[in-house]
Amino acid sequence: MCAPLAVIAPVALGVASFATQAVGSIASYSQEANQARAEAQAQNEYQQKQYELQAQAWARQEEAANRQERLNQEAASKAYMSAQIKINNEYKQAAIEADNLRLKSMQDAANIQASGKSGRSIGILAMDPDREYGRDLAILGLNLGYARDDYFQSIDSIFDQATSANAQVASTRGPTPSTPTKVEAKGPSSLGLVSGLIGSGLSGISTYNSLKAPSSTAPKPKPS
Repeated sequence: MCAPLAVIAPVALGVASFATQAVGSIASYSQEANQARAEAQAQNEYQQKQYELQAQAWARQEEAANRQERLNQEAASKAYMSAQIKINNEYKQAAIEADNLRLKSMQDAANIQASGKSGRSIGILAMDPDREYGRDLAILGLNLGYARDDYFQSIDSIFDQATSANAQVASTRGPTPSTPTKVEAKGPSSLGLVSGLIGSGLSGISTYNSLKAPSSTAPKPKPS
């Protein structure tokens, strides 16, 4: 038996109202979810690009710092070598000069002996070459001590300069770039979709109730 049109029409309209609003809720939810994913993807791409640029800049900075440290080390090594060569030459020169002083003292002593003098005067004269030799050796040793002090001062100065230069290089080094944290899409809550569907259902019911035939309020006749 077919239902009366007065019943079918409100039901159909209520279902249509529900379907229309439900589709709208689902479409809105899908649109917001897609927008959230697109925003998260764009943010991740931006952060990755920034990270790559920072990493490239950091790599160039590290390369420049390492190169400067190598130059500082090379300069210090050359300065150390120069100071070592200088003190070595001082020692060699002192050795040569000491040998020349010894030969001169021997030659002076031989000349005194060959002068033909005798007695007490020859003894006094023979002591002169030894005194001069000892005095000249003392002066030579004193000068060599000064040269050695200059060498150690130069070494300390080179070390201080190299340390200061490397500290300056270290101050230019920046922190290693941090890998970006991936941004997760924060789409609409599924509870919102459920609420929307529930609201659509309630709206459909409301539509049905507003369109169905009102119940009769006329009093029924009493049986005679």
